[in-house]
Amino acid sequence: ESSYVNVSINFTIIDLKTNSAIDSQTFKAKVTSTSQDALGGAVALNKALSLVLSQNRTWMSEICK
Repeated sequence: ESSYVNVSINFTIIDLKTNSAIDSQTFKAKVTSTSQDALGGAVALNKALSLVLSQNRTWMSEICK
């Protein structure tokens, strides 16, 4: 039996002058835990969040040129 972490975060870029959304994107990551304890869950969560934030950084660098 294995455990996993599933992270899904939606980011929206808003133009503060017009208060309108410029773009919105949802990023997801699923990471399998290496162990069935709290430490394994924490390590998997850290990896999943890192993956989502990396995807977000790439997206934002394209949108905010």
